[in-house]
Amino acid sequence: MGIAFVPEWDMPVDATPDPHTLPLVPEKAVVLEVNGASVATLMCTPRELDVLAIGHLRTSGIIRSIGEVLKLVISPDNARVSVQCSSGTASETRPLPNLPRGETFSLASISGWAREMFDRAVLRRETGGMHSAGLADRNGLRWFYEDVGRHNAVDKVIGRGLVDGVNFSRCCLICSGRIAAEMAAKTIAAGIPIFASRSMPTTAAYEMAIEKGLTMIGRCSSPSPVVYSMGERVT
Repeated sequence: MGIAFVPEWDMPVDATPDPHTLPLVPEKAVVLEVNGASVATLMCTPRELDVLAIGHLRTSGIIRSIGEVLKLVISPDNARVSVQCSSGTASETRPLPNLPRGETFSLASISGWAREMFDRAVLRRETGGMHSAGLADRNGLRWFYEDVGRHNAVDKVIGRGLVDGVNFSRCCLICSGRIAAEMAAKTIAAGIPIFASRSMPTTAAYEMAIEKGLTMIGRCSSPSPVVYSMGERVT
């Protein structure tokens, strides 16, 4: 789905109306099915639905590895993603893991990757209403995705990592939105030890980070990033 536009009218006191266009943020309800049963309806930007579905299944506990995904079909109208899994349809309540030490990155590198991602975020620039999430490692920013929902953008990043067989313990997740508990849980569930955001964490996310060993960094694209937890992973 491309960007839609609606007319806006500028009406100066001494001029006739001058119509031009304003962009709208693309959003659609997408039903996620697993083995024929509906497990979620995702309000999302309807693109990159394959990695969105895979990432959501991972962070919701339905799958643990890409090998459990036997088949994935996206409907022609992008309104439904049907996945056949070897693991059933029910989410399993698994305790979040304690994160390993993983890699150490400099704040300067993380800030640079964040600025690169935001500079390249075309939909955010065109609409002003999109979130971005990206994955970085020692080689730099590997990829990023944009979505109307920050949790969807994170699921897309994690889904892509599962497809590509990435070692998440050697990576840093970068996101545009605030770090709420759900966002921290997704990151921890994937085994990513560092979460950097241009915003700030909530109290629940902070408590989860302390308990599970997640490094949380706020204001990551600013000249003065803030390390909220597990500062030994950053220099």
